[in-house]
Amino acid sequence: MMGIAVIFHDWLGSGTPCALYGLADNATRQVTGLYLCHDECIKGYIEVLRQTVTNHGIPLGLHAENSETLFGGDSPLGAIIGDRLGIDLIAAPDAQHLKRVGYLWKALRNHFPRWLRILSISDMGRINRELHHYMAVFNERFAKEPQSPESYFVPLGVQHDLDLLLSVRHETVTDAMGRFFFNEFVFSVDSEQPFAHKRIEFLFGEGVGFLACCDGKYHKVSFHESKHKDRIVRPSTVLKTLVREIYYTKLDKLWETTVFNKEIFPH
Repeated sequence: MMGIAVIFHDWLGSGTPCALYGLADNATRQVTGLYLCHDECIKGYIEVLRQTVTNHGIPLGLHAENSETLFGGDSPLGAIIGDRLGIDLIAAPDAQHLKRVGYLWKALRNHFPRWLRILSISDMGRINRELHHYMAVFNERFAKEPQSPESYFVPLGVQHDLDLLLSVRHETVTDAMGRFFFNEFVFSVDSEQPFAHKRIEFLFGEGVGFLACCDGKYHKVSFHESKHKDRIVRPSTVLKTLVREIYYTKLDKLWETTVFNKEIFPH
């Protein structure tokens, strides 16, 4: 079974704790994904999932603290993990599993700062680019051979696009002109056919850009304008703005907003 966790610590030596995300196979103590962020956010969870699925496959089961809050119900992370990746969430693992989890994260907390000091790395972007090297070092020292040769990963099929699977999606309905609204921006679906009063899923991300899914088909989406007429926004900056506002926002603040409430969208 896989375990996912966030360890808050002053990793950069700046006096401010930041979040190190880890995803690991608790049976072998092999770390399969690491990512460093300033806060607990959607981006960190998505990136460790991306690394794990890319290099190992889709895990069959996953344990996380506060899994009901983070991954349950209609939450964006719950949709990614349960609905699209088909990973089973395990809310209450046995005592042996918890002991292995505790050992693994303790080893990581003790070992990771030493690696940063040896390489004199303090830039978060560079750290994330180098983390695949660190995982190899850590796993060589702490990972062990599995007791069973049976794999607990399912290969990602060639027909699946990982960027689509990991995208955060939002349901909405287009208006009479085929437009829809998200946050402060106005968009429309690129289609030769009229797209008025259609229920769609709006998805965006660094790997997919802007897309709309309707009746199982994906369509490109165009940005039109800001809802605030006095605010000039360049199309090239809209994606960066939304990624920053949604993917990197603290989860506790994001859950408090209405950004994921379907009722904010026009019908």
